[in-house]
Amino acid sequence: MHLQLSDIRDLILKNDFPVFISAHAFPDGDALGSEVALAHALESINKNARIINRDSAPLPFSFLQKYHKFSSPENITIPESAFFIFLDVCETEKLGSDVVNIIGKVRDKKIIFIDHHRPKIYNEDFHYFINDDASCTGEIIFDLLTRELGIPLDQTIAEAIYTAIISDTRSFRYSKTTSKSHKIAASLIDSGIETEKIQQKVFSSNNINQIQLLGYVLSNTRLSENKKVAYVFLPHRVMSRYHLLPMETKGFINHLLTIKNVEIAVLLREDRPDHIKVSLRSKKPYPIDTYAEKYGGGGKKFGASFSLKNINEQTRREIIGELEIMAGENPDT
Repeated sequence: MHLQLSDIRDLILKNDFPVFISAHAFPDGDALGSEVALAHALESINKNARIINRDSAPLPFSFLQKYHKFSSPENITIPESAFFIFLDVCETEKLGSDVVNIIGKVRDKKIIFIDHHRPKIYNEDFHYFINDDASCTGEIIFDLLTRELGIPLDQTIAEAIYTAIISDTRSFRYSKTTSKSHKIAASLIDSGIETEKIQQKVFSSNNINQIQLLGYVLSNTRLSENKKVAYVFLPHRVMSRYHLLPMETKGFINHLLTIKNVEIAVLLREDRPDHIKVSLRSKKPYPIDTYAEKYGGGGKKFGASFSLKNINEQTRREIIGELEIMAGENPDT
């Protein structure tokens, strides 16, 4: 069922179940910031809100943990009746099996997915609010809290939503950034948050292993024949050498798009042996979401991904070749 934000407001206000808030596996700044803002806001109106995440917060976003407790699925007891709100995700397969198992054990449940991406398939057993015009889920949560629930901004809500916005827009650089993104940020700044400190935490918290692995990525980046596609393969053995999780490479691909004349960037990351996560980023006017869907993936118009198993060098070359053709075309014709 497709909901309006007013429907979610009514469900929250009329519902006496404990509210469990979660997000996709390996949560990023948008997911974590949205979770904290929503949980803190609901508690301010005397709702019992808990955050459940399969994975811990990456270092750049660990400061959010001072505002709200994050529980892991194995350390939490779920009652027979519960209200679930999943943020920055719209498909159960992206939640992680631990969280999915918890949902299955609850007899009387309501489940809402709130996201700025569209699912491949809508599940008739779940409720959805999807706004793919939003730059991030944090924008949606801002509207839900301020416009629908009338909850005033405090430091926690403002810092959490600001974190969500700058994380998913890469500090307002991506094409999905709109005037609304800036207007929301302005209202958050007016509430008194220290934006420089948040920016430093989010974008200047890399450890030495991340910097060294980034060096590997940059030194092994290659260009397609027409110089419009930059790509790199990151083997699992190399990530293991630096003791890093896949989530800790977030943002690496953006460096490839800074190369002059490059229109599409590709990071082929081997998350585990023979399991490749293919991340794609592109500049306007080269959409790559439909290309990712061809391989069972998806995402945003200029940022998408898909996963493949047991692919060899020939398959990788074919992917780069297909993207090279796309980058050589004029999508407006």
